[in-house]
Amino acid sequence: MSLSNRVAIITGGTGNLGRAVVPAFLGAGATVVVPYRTDASINKLREHVGDEGTRLHGQQVDVTDEAAVARLVDAVLAEHGRIDFLLNLVGGYEGGKFLETDLDQWDRLFRLNVRPTLVCTRAVLPHMRRRRSGTLVYVGSTILVTTPPFLGPYVASKAAFDALAVVTSYEAAQFGIETSIVMPGAITRGTQHFPNASRATDERVTAEYAELDPLVARTHEAHERLFEPGEEADPQ
Repeated sequence: MSLSNRVAIITGGTGNLGRAVVPAFLGAGATVVVPYRTDASINKLREHVGDEGTRLHGQQVDVTDEAAVARLVDAVLAEHGRIDFLLNLVGGYEGGKFLETDLDQWDRLFRLNVRPTLVCTRAVLPHMRRRRSGTLVYVGSTILVTTPPFLGPYVASKAAFDALAVVTSYEAAQFGIETSIVMPGAITRGTQHFPNASRATDERVTAEYAELDPLVARTHEAHERLFEPGEEADPQ
């Protein structure tokens, strides 16, 4: 499928999964705009995509900042005249039981897993609505299907992300805007699946709930058995 003359904004494009998605769009001929946080991250992505990077445009933006994202969208429209795709890839992970994770951790994960999608979608939708064309892509998780235990903040925030995608699609569809929700499982090859993940920090509560530790261990073992020995899930 050719995406020549199409323009995509990909949040989380400098992340591990983004390094699989961005080259796919560039390879199909699209122009790709990637908001990024650090120069090192966008430089690493440029190195990864190689010669096709001439159609890769990076802009340093905090995707939780509504005003900053609005300026990004205005800049993309001024330069390219259109936005055909918004891919919401940005996200993160923190493990821990429900009561051993403090409220700051809950707030941080909801801000990371929900707010960027809310902010970016709100910024892009008016343009797509006027054109009565566009595609919203949400890369969520299998959380709504599996609801694994002992991952409270991650499960709740990703469930909110997926629900946001669904409820937005009902409205967007009335204006000719398509929605795709991708629910990948654990991706292990070439992504370092959530390499910066942190754990619960309330050590006192963790100690009080230590009797659940054998169940947590069994859950981790079950996750490992999702793949055949030696198998590596390829994000492509």
